[in-house]
Amino acid sequence: MQSWKVLLFVLAGCLPELPSEDKDGVVDSVPQCVSYTDADGDGFGDANNPVTAPCEDGNPSGTVADNTDCDDAVATVNPQAPETCDSVDNNCDTLIDGDDAVDRSSWYLDGDADGYGLESDSVLSCAQPEGRVNRSLDCDDTNASINPEAVETCDEVDQNCDGTVDNDAVDAPTFYADNDRDGFGDATNFQKVCVTPTGYVTDNTDCYDKNDDVRPDQTEYFPTERGDGSYDYDCDGSENRLITVYGKCNVSCGLGQAGWVEPPSPSCGEAKPFIYDCKPTAVPTVCTELVRDETMSCI
Repeated sequence: MQSWKVLLFVLAGCLPELPSEDKDGVVDSVPQCVSYTDADGDGFGDANNPVTAPCEDGNPSGTVADNTDCDDAVATVNPQAPETCDSVDNNCDTLIDGDDAVDRSSWYLDGDADGYGLESDSVLSCAQPEGRVNRSLDCDDTNASINPEAVETCDEVDQNCDGTVDNDAVDAPTFYADNDRDGFGDATNFQKVCVTPTGYVTDNTDCYDKNDDVRPDQTEYFPTERGDGSYDYDCDGSENRLITVYGKCNVSCGLGQAGWVEPPSPSCGEAKPFIYDCKPTAVPTVCTELVRDETMSCI
């Protein structure tokens, strides 16, 4: 009987270990899985906030299997977020505002430090690199006085980089159109340019630029209007009549004075009888006035 008990003891030592029981008598053998809190709901979890639960139940609400979120309080920060220039590591690659930022600015080399760079030499960056600016269009990056904001002057150089030399130059003289080619220009028709345009002069005193007889140095009188109804040929602002006196004969019946027969003297361009000579008659001291129609000339 004793030998049987020894054999039973030996056999018991060779059996596999049976599962232990909880206090409630239920065997605790359910596999456990770890998930991670996804507080911002972006699909990426916080490695610092693991949650353990039975695998058969799946991930608890508010958790995900991923643990690569670097800021679980901001939904726009996760490994798949686009990197932007905002001093934040948006895509969790440990680099802030890196070379993959989608909104990087173009920075242009500004060799002459005038605030404008070369279009042909640019880099993309969130922060401004040394020696670069965010404006291009400099047409000479070796001269600080040449850039799109520079003042254009008459020197055969394109200071303001608009592609044209000496246009809108601040020191350009004013030239006036001389359409009638009398040497006098029209004050209302002018150009400020560095080189004299064809058909322009520096004078601006012509008062009617469609008639070369109309000019400030005119001394000739004219019986017809100049083209616009006026008889002001010398541009003095008034119509000066050539003859305003009245004709008469002297005591010997010679012409004492050529002039109009009677007042008032005619207006410019108007014709009236005009005493141009005298001759004696058979009666002493009685003279014959020689009369013809004359047109008043003016200047």
